[in-house]
Amino acid sequence: MRLTNFYLLSIFSHVAAAGIIAGYAPGWKDIGNVDMSKYTHINLAYAEPQANGTFTMESSYNIDQIADKIHRAGPRALLSLGGYSGSRYISDILKSSDTRTTLIAGVVEYLKIHGLDGVDVDWVPSPCNHVDLANDSSNLLVFVRELRQALEATGAKKLIALGVGMSPFPGPSGQPLADVSAYANWVDYINILAYDVNSQQETTGPNAPLNFEYGRGVQQSLVGAIDNWTRAKFPAGQITAGLAFYGRAAVAKTDMSMAPWNVYQAQESEVPRGDIDDGLWSDRCTGKPASYSGVWSYGNLRLGGVTVYDITMDFNGELVNVVRDAVKPDSSKTTLLPSASPTSSDMLGWPSSSESATLSPAPTLTLEMRFNILVTAAGVALSLASSVFGGPVIMGYYPSWKRSQSATVDWSKYTHVNIAFSIPRQDGTFTFEDDWVLPQMISQVRAGGAK
Repeated sequence: MRLTNFYLLSIFSHVAAAGIIAGYAPGWKDIGNVDMSKYTHINLAYAEPQANGTFTMESSYNIDQIADKIHRAGPRALLSLGGYSGSRYISDILKSSDTRTTLIAGVVEYLKIHGLDGVDVDWVPSPCNHVDLANDSSNLLVFVRELRQALEATGAKKLIALGVGMSPFPGPSGQPLADVSAYANWVDYINILAYDVNSQQETTGPNAPLNFEYGRGVQQSLVGAIDNWTRAKFPAGQITAGLAFYGRAAVAKTDMSMAPWNVYQAQESEVPRGDIDDGLWSDRCTGKPASYSGVWSYGNLRLGGVTVYDITMDFNGELVNVVRDAVKPDSSKTTLLPSASPTSSDMLGWPSSSESATLSPAPTLTLEMRFNILVTAAGVALSLASSVFGGPVIMGYYPSWKRSQSATVDWSKYTHVNIAFSIPRQDGTFTFEDDWVLPQMISQVRAGGAK
């Protein structure tokens, strides 16, 4: 535990020092409502290299318009090259000086035309990639050197980033290179893509583990990846830690509630549907039948808020202040229910019956399952945010027998206060033992701004 805390401190100390918060903007998603100012770098993903060294860029957004929006918000805009489906020909391109020169010239021209600030090269492993193990790592080094030289020849300062795996580039033997310091001379930084670690494996496991458990699941993690790259002499100050804002669903072959401490259990090969945004997609690489990704985004896992017992047991508001910083409450919300009367499946975030004709039935997720997925998706930190149905609440219980301590309570820290407790009688009526002070208690709460 101490080691984990040390690494958390180290990771975010480096992030704070370098000041980089980079985010991917997938071309197939609507990014119109994203607050770009929260980031320092936005990677427009993905341009896909073709066998002849040219590349194509298909996206739902207009590159010029989105680059302008990014720049006005403050971040730098980069072109992301490659990705899962776009890495097939990279090995072939880099081994030939002709196609390598074509790709470099195309990137330089594209950045100039669209006013982008650099390129992020994500040579991502895929079953369809062409591979030349004896030469791929050395060819990549030649490529980033020539790309840097070509960019500098334009007179404009452009960034070069690499999206990399959990271990350094494999050498001719198939083992990770022991020294990758030469790459740091030509690239500004690397992004460690420390997610999708246990997806589509024989056992379940965290999507983006901070640390792995020895002997269980894939023996890779964010901490291990940072160790791998720094041991191979890549400067820590040029490393960014990849975080996933999503988790992946899986179906275990056994009842995992019987051993809740063990998240590594045998799983079914078929991937279940994820959240409401997860649809059937075809893998252009393998040509397999369309299937679900199992992805649950953090945005679809948000809780409604927190409830505290009880509000008189805090000290100078220290605990509730921490809660408020995480939850960002909205006291104007009177309900977390949607405006229309939902079906049970709507409440879980699944399509309504009118949509179900085109989608397979979704599995029922208990609150415990949702919480487990949220922990997997966050990996490094557990946060609370607004519900998909309304703003979050911070609710506290106010026991009537503790009214003498009410002077220590800052009511403005809460959105809702439950005055406790009324006692139901057998005939269906109820009594409030201290009903003579009830108006005073209600007045105190409302004067503080809570409901």
